[in-house]
Amino acid sequence: MGVEGAHRRATRRCVLGLWFIATTFTASLSACSSRGNASEPGPRPDLAGNWVRNAGESETPAERLMRGRDGGSPPEGSRGGGGAGRGGMRPGGGMGGARGGGPEMQERMERARTTIQMLTEEGSSITVNQSDSTVVLTYANGSSFEIVTDGKEREKAITGLGDVKVKAEWKDGQLVIERKLEDGLKVREEYTRGPDSPRLLVVTSVSGLPRDLTFRSVYDRRDDG
Repeated sequence: MGVEGAHRRATRRCVLGLWFIATTFTASLSACSSRGNASEPGPRPDLAGNWVRNAGESETPAERLMRGRDGGSPPEGSRGGGGAGRGGMRPGGGMGGARGGGPEMQERMERARTTIQMLTEEGSSITVNQSDSTVVLTYANGSSFEIVTDGKEREKAITGLGDVKVKAEWKDGQLVIERKLEDGLKVREEYTRGPDSPRLLVVTSVSGLPRDLTFRSVYDRRDDG
């Protein structure tokens, strides 16, 4: 009887051991599969084409700052007469707010003006060419900007801005481009286009200023026939 009981206990332990191994192995396979799916890139919209900025549907940095549509109140000095207080816009389209901030802040604000001017004026039209690994943006003034969309940060020398760290990747159905300037100013652009949509949406965010700035640009497809 003792031998039979010992045999049953051994058999039970063997069965439990096999069940544990099988369960663990299945769970490991499931986890590996989940990780593999999570790392797969999402769908990449077709951004290629010639695009013209729709001024009526787009926002300007001045509008975002003066109207306080970023969720806060309008910046100081923006009330009445279109004055340029801290974080405001000068009548000529530049950002105000350099006064009283010292040489370092004045330099940063000047660089911000240059950056935003490049994004708005040169971005009046964009030609996009894309491949599996790169995207080339050609602006209204003829300048081209080629980026690798692998999510790795690279340093590029850009006229008027100096050495800029650039990173680009496809994320959540968008092309996301991030630029970091030497003085800490950061510019993030999100390019989105719906399936077969005749419009391209670009949301630009600028941080590192006394007040963060976000504005939207809408582009219509141009058929050059």
